[in-house]
Amino acid sequence: MLYLDPQWLERELHALFEHAPADSQPSFADTLSTDRQLAATIFRAFHALHERDLRIVRQSALDDLLASMTGHLHWRRRVNPDPRLPLVAQRARDYLHAHVDRDIGLDDLAAVCGVDRFRLSRAFKSAFGLAPHAYLIQLRLAKARQQLARGYSPAAVACALGFADQSHLGRWFRRAYRLTPADYRVAAQSFQTDGAWPASMRLPVSAGARHVLLQALDHRPEGLTQCRPCCPSCCSPWSPP
Repeated sequence: MLYLDPQWLERELHALFEHAPADSQPSFADTLSTDRQLAATIFRAFHALHERDLRIVRQSALDDLLASMTGHLHWRRRVNPDPRLPLVAQRARDYLHAHVDRDIGLDDLAAVCGVDRFRLSRAFKSAFGLAPHAYLIQLRLAKARQQLARGYSPAAVACALGFADQSHLGRWFRRAYRLTPADYRVAAQSFQTDGAWPASMRLPVSAGARHVLLQALDHRPEGLTQCRPCCPSCCSPWSPP
């Protein structure tokens, strides 16, 4: 069950939308049981909260839910273009790179950029094709690949990059690359020393996973390479901006 406290809802709507009126609680003339987009945002918010994911992931899921719930309201429809947005996106990106190992929240990022969370997410998606939380995850995974290839243990990498624990890193890593961090570490070291894929991994690992490994060992800037989507509807294969 996902219950939204009215006081929390009022507070978060004003944090998400700086132009929200004093009485901004959403109301609905009809039930929305057939609204698939709303159902999907509820599903993602429920799982982000109950799986205790990164703070920025939880906040992003809840912000998507609030945006979906309020999309029909008149004050949401009269937002004018904001000239600050291009600079906002660049400032947010620089902040994520500088604090990649910290438990960053969207509220922290919005405060640094001087805008509300809705404008922040919209500007970031427009500039880089990803939501801020998805960009941060991809950035952490890229750095995780680099450290694993150098021989660091998955537990040490998870701790260094701000994942809750080794299993948390493993969950995101498998979603993105269809490899466990431990398997990636073994394969990367084998490639570096012998120039060959480990015999024990030749059959179960997909060609796509091998392609990811080869790209990562190519030492590209920031280690950012194409991967599978990390989470529903928020990540997509990408190249660094």
